[in-house]
Amino acid sequence: MAVFMSYSSRDRALVENVLKALRRAHEQIWLDEELGGGEAWWREILEQIRGCEVFLVALSKNMLESKACAAELRYAQQLGKPILPVQVGDLDNMRINPLAAMQVIDFRRPSIDSGIELVSSVHALRARAHPLPDPLPEEPQIPFAYLMRLATTISDPSPLSAQQQMTLVAELKAGLDEDGDDVSARRDIAQLLTMLRNRSDVTWRTRTEVEAVLAALTAEPVAAAGPAPTYGFGAPQYPTGPQPAYAVPPMDPAGIGQPYPGAVPTGFGSSSRKSNATAKWLIGGGAAVVIVAVVAVVVLVAAGGGDPAPAPPPAATLTPSEVNSLLLTSGEIESIVGVDNLEPNAVRDEMATTSATLSEPSCAGAQYNALQSVYAGSGYSAVADQILKAETPKYVFVNQSVVLFPSADQAKQFVTKSAEAWKACGGDNVTVTMEDGTAYTWTFDRVDQTDTQISQRVTQEGMEGYGCEHVLRVASNALLEVAACRDNVTDDGTRMVDAMAAKVPV
Repeated sequence: MAVFMSYSSRDRALVENVLKALRRAHEQIWLDEELGGGEAWWREILEQIRGCEVFLVALSKNMLESKACAAELRYAQQLGKPILPVQVGDLDNMRINPLAAMQVIDFRRPSIDSGIELVSSVHALRARAHPLPDPLPEEPQIPFAYLMRLATTISDPSPLSAQQQMTLVAELKAGLDEDGDDVSARRDIAQLLTMLRNRSDVTWRTRTEVEAVLAALTAEPVAAAGPAPTYGFGAPQYPTGPQPAYAVPPMDPAGIGQPYPGAVPTGFGSSSRKSNATAKWLIGGGAAVVIVAVVAVVVLVAAGGGDPAPAPPPAATLTPSEVNSLLLTSGEIESIVGVDNLEPNAVRDEMATTSATLSEPSCAGAQYNALQSVYAGSGYSAVADQILKAETPKYVFVNQSVVLFPSADQAKQFVTKSAEAWKACGGDNVTVTMEDGTAYTWTFDRVDQTDTQISQRVTQEGMEGYGCEHVLRVASNALLEVAACRDNVTDDGTRMVDAMAAKVPV
């Protein structure tokens, strides 16, 4: 019998430390990682809740905003399951949540003591488990089931009449009114609107109505959960000398130049994986959307003997609620950078801004991951952005991002434009001045480029080899972006992007 973990998919990286602690104690943990969606998906979750001995809640603001998590918790309470709340992320108010009356284990900064408390609590609660009630309570409904139904209709290649199209628009607008405060639902609805607009049989009236709704969504984004990121590197406390501080973007845009600079020097040289093929149900923080993709690709390639060779299968089109699944876990990154104590920040679902100024503003895209001023006007539709750091025994900084576009062509166009901007910075020294006046100077190396990827190394002046590899790669309709920083960095960023690309369904 397992421990059931209920968590928001937006907190996947934050629950990694809880999983590690329980697995070290040889506890069996079940969490929704590999399932697709729909009725079978929801039935499996409910079955696992009925079969668990302890129901662990990964408590955070994201979890409290998730309809799926709320339904899971209510069902566990109705079944009389022992509940163990473990805080993994920030909360607006600890006293205002459905578990406020219970003792909560704070696991935001894991320690030996909190690990012992976690395992001891699981053991104590397991001893209090009792048989299921008879009769069983009524099963909760599938969260956002209407989005699945609408997605099936919109994805169906069968013709839609003008009236059917306008009915779909009306239902999606009603969904925004009902569930617009849920970030995942809001983005899934935006994706469905985009799919409807891009149908070959879309009417002018439908397209106009959809574009008006999408424009309103862009103009009034939902605030991301949790406090705004304070990018800007808490540098390690070296005994003497300057401190490493890769220029990571915080809030308050200031002085970052044009996202796509004009004429630049001609280019440099070149350089350069299938994963769990998750079903096309969009499950993000409780929101669910199914996308049925029908792709016909015919490519003739000359092979031995002149016979055409079949092309490899194209990567599946990714959806907004799949972006977090492409991020690496702390353990996956630790195996690349050679430490075992990375501390992950919460995954952000918005672009970053910065109050720092650059001596070469056009190098902002080469300096920063997922910067709003760089991606502005590119047409991106979703983002997942996360920072992980280790202070000792050596300072390691990793910023991993996934940026989704409506199409693979748009993602490729962004990489092409970025390549020119990055190349223009090659060989330059760029000084980043923080808001408090602290300044750091970085030397940019030449850009390595392939058809799908650009990469560039930078070193920090006066830090005896501390530097970063910044990598940007196209994978289906997503951009995978990594800045990996440590002493004597080599191909860390490329290896991380390889591992992220391996998670893209085919």
